[in-house]
Amino acid sequence: MTRTNPWHLVLLFVAAGVVVWALQVWLTSGGSATIVPSLPFGITLLLIGIVTIVLAWPVRRYTQALRKAQDVSDRRRDDADDDRPEWREVSSKRVDPQRAMLALALAKASSLGGSIFAGGCTATVLWLASRTVVGAGMPLAIVSLVCAVALLVAGLVAENWCALPPDDSEPAGDSVPSAS
Repeated sequence: MTRTNPWHLVLLFVAAGVVVWALQVWLTSGGSATIVPSLPFGITLLLIGIVTIVLAWPVRRYTQALRKAQDVSDRRRDDADDDRPEWREVSSKRVDPQRAMLALALAKASSLGGSIFAGGCTATVLWLASRTVVGAGMPLAIVSLVCAVALLVAGLVAENWCALPPDDSEPAGDSVPSAS
C-alpha cells in the first residue's frame, strides 16, 4: 500500500478551486445564479466521513494488536514459542482481507474526494465573499467547506489506521522481488 501523496491532495484542491471559480464566473457573466452547495450536500459529506471511520475501526484494532504483539515479540526474541497470549489476541481481532481493502479504498477515495470538494467549496466561499451582496449562500458554503475538510481528515486518518506495521523479515529497500 502506498500512502496518499499530500501533493496530489493539494493539486486536486487547487484544480477543483480553479474549475469552480471559472464556472462561477461563466455562470454569473451569462446572467445565471451562482452555484451554492446545499445543506444536504454537507451532511452527506459528513456522513461519508463517519462511515469511513466506522469501517476502518476494526482494521485499526487489528493493526494495533499486531504492532503490540510485534513489539513484545521483538523484546523476547530468545524464546521460540510463537503461541504467546499477544499473538492469540491478534488472531482474535483478525479482519476479513476484503473488508480491510474496502476500508482502505474508501479511505483513499474519501481523502481524494474531500480534497476536491474542499477546493470547490473554498472557491465558492471566496467567490461569494468577493460579491457586493453576499446573500444567504455564504453560511451554506461554509458548512459544506467544513464538512468537506472533515471528509478529507477522516479519509487520511482511516488510511493511516489501515497501514500494517513493517515486516522485519524483509529489508526495507527490497520491496520488489528480483527476476532471477
